[in-house]
Amino acid sequence: MGKREALMSGDKDNHSADNLQKPDNLRHPLDIQQSAIHALRNGDFDFALRAVERGEASIEIMVEDLKIYQAELELQNDELRQNQLRSDNAVQRFRNLFDNLPLPAMVIDRIGIIHECNEMAVRQFNLAQKNLRSHFFPRLVNKHYHGRLQRLIEEAVNTGQANLQNVDMQVNGIDYTVDIHITLLPNFVEQSPQFVITIVDQTKSMLRLKEMQTVFNISRLAQQQLDIDAFLEKVIEWLPSGMRYPLDTEVCITLDNKRFTSLAAENMLLTLSSDIQVDGNIVGKVTLGYTRQHDSMSHGKFSEEKRSFIQGVADQIGRFISRLRIDQERILTAKRSMALLSLTTKAPTLGDEELLIYALEQAELLTGSHLAYAHYFNGPEEMVTLGAWSANTSKTFQDSHDPASSVGIWADCLRQKKSVIHNDYASLMNQHNSADVHLALGRHLAVPVILDDQVKMIMGVGNKSQDYDQGDLTVLEMIAHNTWALLERNRSQRQLELHSAVFRFSREGIMVTNSNCEITSVNAAFSRITGYSPDEVIGNTPKILKSGRHGLTFYQSMWQQIQEQGHWHGEIWNRRKDGVIYPQILSISSINTSPTHAIEYIGFFMEISEFKRAQERIEYLAHHDPLTDLCNRTQLSDRFHQARAYANRQGSMVGLMYLDLDHFKNVNDSLGHPVGDKLLLQVAKRLLSCVRQVDTVSRIGGDEFVILLSEIRSHENIAEVSKKVLAVMSLPFEIESNQLNVTCSIGACLYPDDGDDFDTLMKKADTVLYQAKSMGRNTYQFFTEAMNHLAMRRMTLESEMRQGLGLNQFSLHYQPQFDIETGALVGAEALLRWHHPEMGNLSPSEFIPIAEESGFIVELGHFVMRSACQQASEWIAQGHELRVAVNISYVQFMRNNLLQLVLDTLKNTALPPQNLELELTESLLVTDTEKVLQVVQQLQQLGVHFSIDDFGTGYSSLSYLKRFAINKLKIDQSFILDIPGDNDDEAIVLAIINLAHSLKIKCIAEGVETQSQYEFLSMMGCDQVQGYLFSKPLPVDKMNQLLHSLIHVATDHTADL
Repeated sequence: MGKREALMSGDKDNHSADNLQKPDNLRHPLDIQQSAIHALRNGDFDFALRAVERGEASIEIMVEDLKIYQAELELQNDELRQNQLRSDNAVQRFRNLFDNLPLPAMVIDRIGIIHECNEMAVRQFNLAQKNLRSHFFPRLVNKHYHGRLQRLIEEAVNTGQANLQNVDMQVNGIDYTVDIHITLLPNFVEQSPQFVITIVDQTKSMLRLKEMQTVFNISRLAQQQLDIDAFLEKVIEWLPSGMRYPLDTEVCITLDNKRFTSLAAENMLLTLSSDIQVDGNIVGKVTLGYTRQHDSMSHGKFSEEKRSFIQGVADQIGRFISRLRIDQERILTAKRSMALLSLTTKAPTLGDEELLIYALEQAELLTGSHLAYAHYFNGPEEMVTLGAWSANTSKTFQDSHDPASSVGIWADCLRQKKSVIHNDYASLMNQHNSADVHLALGRHLAVPVILDDQVKMIMGVGNKSQDYDQGDLTVLEMIAHNTWALLERNRSQRQLELHSAVFRFSREGIMVTNSNCEITSVNAAFSRITGYSPDEVIGNTPKILKSGRHGLTFYQSMWQQIQEQGHWHGEIWNRRKDGVIYPQILSISSINTSPTHAIEYIGFFMEISEFKRAQERIEYLAHHDPLTDLCNRTQLSDRFHQARAYANRQGSMVGLMYLDLDHFKNVNDSLGHPVGDKLLLQVAKRLLSCVRQVDTVSRIGGDEFVILLSEIRSHENIAEVSKKVLAVMSLPFEIESNQLNVTCSIGACLYPDDGDDFDTLMKKADTVLYQAKSMGRNTYQFFTEAMNHLAMRRMTLESEMRQGLGLNQFSLHYQPQFDIETGALVGAEALLRWHHPEMGNLSPSEFIPIAEESGFIVELGHFVMRSACQQASEWIAQGHELRVAVNISYVQFMRNNLLQLVLDTLKNTALPPQNLELELTESLLVTDTEKVLQVVQQLQQLGVHFSIDDFGTGYSSLSYLKRFAINKLKIDQSFILDIPGDNDDEAIVLAIINLAHSLKIKCIAEGVETQSQYEFLSMMGCDQVQGYLFSKPLPVDKMNQLLHSLIHVATDHTADL
């Protein structure tokens, strides 16, 4: 130790003045020097002076040491000042931290009195800084937590800090959930401990947690197998638990016009709603609210968090509904599949009616209906026949439903040719004026099966407890079409079975393969069809049968469908063992008998070689006339286009000759259709003999033929062929020992002179044909513009005729009929007249044939029937008892339901049936005699009279006169014209009169225009007359005048003779 250090290491105790004065304590001079220095530092200046005075201490050393000491003191003072500054800064930082802490903070003592609090605590708990000591912190905490809070303070005393979570507080009526953190403040021993309390507000977090828990619970609930009512009732029960004030919370959920609510939902003062959406569509709404106002709510409104909460609940409800719908659709799909599988499985073992009834039962089951029916519709007129009723339908409608009723429950479906839903059937009954029909029917759904634009079957269901919807329609369409397909398959199968002896298709071939497509078994039919024995194919794949006609894409598509749908059905070409390629109808299905077995495949097939040949025959018939084997109109059109193309290349022409046999109808009527068919066959052969190989002969229908001449240069070529045709046709035809003389008329036109397209040339040739017939027949004519004008007039008249009926341009005139013996006016023949506003009065001889050819005669016939019966009814009401005669044309009778027309007209006009006389032609009576006889007899039983118009000009037969029990024969005016004087006409008239009287039939002569004609008829015993001698056809007003003033004109005229 150096001298300086030694001096500084001395202490006051060892170097005091007392010690220095004692001899036995004297030490080394350095010790005395150090003691003197310590004495100076301790303020003992006397000891230091005495040591200096005695020379025991050096003043210089002591001065140097004092300087050092002073420097040390200054350093200590600086350090003290720095420590104080740091202490002040720390206190200020604590104060700033305490005051600016974003959490409520307080300083409390051990018993809970609040000494200090920061601004956050003042605001949140409404504390007054001036009166802090009046606040007792435990009072802010729910009393249930007081004991735990006291223990928390004691824990902080011992450990320095403590925590308490999820504490309920209530300040100024507002509830809080908080976490409390207590920290012991540093203090002096003599002071009582104080604590800093920081409060973390967990209210929103806890509320959010409750919301999330509620949504989570609802989401778990949505995964359970509940119906919608049970699910929503549970949601309403759980939803308040996610609210801050669950006891004041009420809930209302609306869904598909149904309402689910809690007990006091009507008392909600403040509400919050969210839409329930499924697949983007709003299906309902969930609403919650409080039944009283709470101070914690911002401006009386719910927070955005609450909007998210209710939206989450609404989303869960939407997901549940969506899953429920998917499950329901899955179940429905399974039911549909099972129904179709069951239907398909049972089809081979059931008859048509049994299959249909089973399908109706499935339809009732899948749609929830209480009745089901099916009707068939046949032919272009779509006549209805009953297919089947379910048992429920039979019980409901057995006494009230007419399956052929025009107001049947399926009527709209038939008319519109589309599926219809009637969820308010009563309104439909009112529309059809059928309030007494189908009273037990409330809702109804019907679907049609349409093929070739014709309704083949209608299947319907009814009386579902709820409205029918698109899903029900889809189900019924599926069942209807599959049922129809099965019925068609059954019919085809039965047809094949009928021909099994010829085609040897008694059994189908069956082949089973494993999952590797290796053949595991085949039946005997397989061997019979393919030629392979079981031993030759088992273990091989079906490739052994491949014909090579199908590419890779075909088989890939087949197997893709099998993998996706479980089955494939179609036509395929395969090869027999002998190498012959043949067609099959093949059905392949995948089979999975159990989860432990691999998928197997089973194929059913039948050979359809005969069917394919039939198809080829059908294809042939599509282009040829089945009777003569000549080309039909379709192939004729194709041949024309080929000939036209050739003519355009070569600069030549194409000729078109339209032929029609003269009076061919007489052959059919007199000798029968079989003779007529044989005549047509011979005509076809003769026509073929008149043309070249490049030409075409076609039969386009009935007795109409067309010859297409290719590669011609002028009209002369057509004229030469026409003359040749007329020549060969003039030769007698020998048919069944009958020698027939038949001529033909020809209308010809030329491409490109007379037209550019096939249809135009055919129309012009047809026009020329009519001209040839009007010129006496057995001739040919070329097209001219004058004929075109005539054809255009015919087209104009046809079009104007249809419009004219609706514009009241048609009216009836009545020609009186008189009794020769009494002179009384006994009847009137209704004759149609057309007054066109521009063309004037048109002759019936001009427009009636056009109406018959176009079929418009049916509409005109309706008009004449209604108008004549109405007028006759009015005359009878006025006291004029007479019978009105209405002409019925062949077309009108055959195309229209004459029986129903007459019945409806008599009913609507109140005309007695005996006052109506229907005039029929002879040709009508010999055509489809049984059908005509049935209608005539039914009307005769009602009292309607019948007469034969223009008797003697057609095919007459005593047999049909006897069978039909005609009331009157009308002598054609052609026989009246030259009497008296013409011996032949006189004989014919007398024969007709005698024939009528012998059959107890009255006889009337028409076209009586002279006194001599009248006298002759009277002398011959004719019963009645009509003609211009007595009156021309009169309009209604003139006829009324005649009835009132000239009713006895015939009697007066007879009296003057």
